[in-house]
This record gives sequence, structure tokens and C-alpha cells, in this order.
Amino acid sequence: MKAYVISLEGSERRAVARERAIECGLDLIFFDGINLVDKNPNDYLDLFDIDGFKLRHHRSPSSGDIGCTLSHYSLWKKLSNETKDKYHLILEDDFISKVHAEEILEVVNSTDLNFDVLLLGYSKVTAKEESIINIINPIKELYSTEQHRIGFKFRESSCGAVAYIVSRNFITKVSKLKQKPCHVPDDWPFFKQNGFNILHVKPLCFYEDFLNMKSYIKESGRYIPMHDNPSLNKKNLLFRVLRWVYRYSYGRLLASLMYFGIRSSS
Repeated sequence: MKAYVISLEGSERRAVARERAIECGLDLIFFDGINLVDKNPNDYLDLFDIDGFKLRHHRSPSSGDIGCTLSHYSLWKKLSNETKDKYHLILEDDFISKVHAEEILEVVNSTDLNFDVLLLGYSKVTAKEESIINIINPIKELYSTEQHRIGFKFRESSCGAVAYIVSRNFITKVSKLKQKPCHVPDDWPFFKQNGFNILHVKPLCFYEDFLNMKSYIKESGRYIPMHDNPSLNKKNLLFRVLRWVYRYSYGRLLASLMYFGIRSSS
């Protein structure tokens, strides 16, 4: 199965990605990402809507934010112009595959391609945190395979862009947008609000190797409590039990709402 991998030119990560791809049956095509980490964000006003970003995310974008977003947009445009494939698997170079390519194909085929974006992995997530996410933001199953459930979440979130599949419809429409990007690349609520159909898979097919590979946009100001503040995971037993009860109850409530066709607008 062919996969496009966004990676900085000359990155040592490419060798690791190739080894992992062999193990899971993927044929990688590397796409040179845009590295702006040491650049001034204001130098890219003609390509990126910084004021719009501030309104949407309530902070200023870092050069890493801008470079990452433009990298994904550039790949989408390239695929729109140069290929006729019905869908494309896109990875970031710090991916860890949990499944073989054959399982990914089964997931895709089960949907009859009724999606614009199919999210196969989340960023900064461990197996334990994946189980928590599935409780507090449940999935409404639309399709299934022997190993996976596919559907929409109660609420969309910026859950990462480490691994996802885009349809031809998605890249065609995004490439024709006249407005400049004003968001992080994984702002899936933005795309949902613009009419794109976004599906998720459970369990995930990919993780991000964030424990061993430093993020290119660590300086972006994006705060990840689970990992940036370890003290949050060292509460006493009573706190953890109450937190679990709250999460479970909250998740059951959302699942009930989804059963009656109610979901968040974000």
C-alpha cells in the first residue's frame, strides 16, 4: 500500500520510517516538508493568515505551526494536481504502525469511500490515553471490520495529523480554497465546519513516536497536559477513582446522545 510521508529533507527519521514501513507492508513516498522553525512567522503573511490563526486558536502561531500546516497543504495540492487516485494515505515521519497494510485496506474498503478524511492515528497518545479518549469522546459506529470500528466522534478535536487518509474530493476542494490557511494542520473541527466528512477508526492503526522523536513544533506553544505536566498523573487513589467515574459517566451520556442523533457542532 502506498503512503506519502511528510518529512524534512535529509532527516534521519526517514531511515527509521523505511524500516517500519517494511514491517507493515507500506511503500513510502517521501514529501519534503517546509522547515520554518527558525524563521520569523511574519515573513509568511502572503501564505498564511496569522490574524485569522490568532482569532481561531487564541494565540500567535509559531514558525513551526506555519511550516507544518503549509507542508500538509502543499502535499494535498500536489496530489490533487498530479494523481487521479481515489484516496491517499498520508503519514508524518514519526509514525508507529500498529497494523499491517492489509488491515488498513480493509478499513478503507469497509467505508465504500464515504469519507473526506479518515483519521487512523492520534498524536501524543499512548494506549492508555487512547482508551480514555474512547470513553470521553465516543465513536458512533457506521462501518466495521473484524478488528476495527469506523465512524464519527461526538466531538472533533485537534488530535494530530500523524496518520490519515484523504479522499480525492477533499484534496480537490482544499486545493481550490482561495483563503489562506489560518489553523494548525490537525484542526479537524475547521474542516468539519467547512462541510467535510471526517471519520475515525477504533482501535487506532497508528501512534506517534513522541517519546523517542522530538517534535518539530515543540516551540509552537501547544500545551499537552498529560505530557508537559507529569504531576497531573500523580494524584491520590481517591482522585483517580473519582476521575474514572466522571469520565465513564460522561462518556455514557455522550454515547446516549449520539444514539438519538445528537452530536457536537465542533
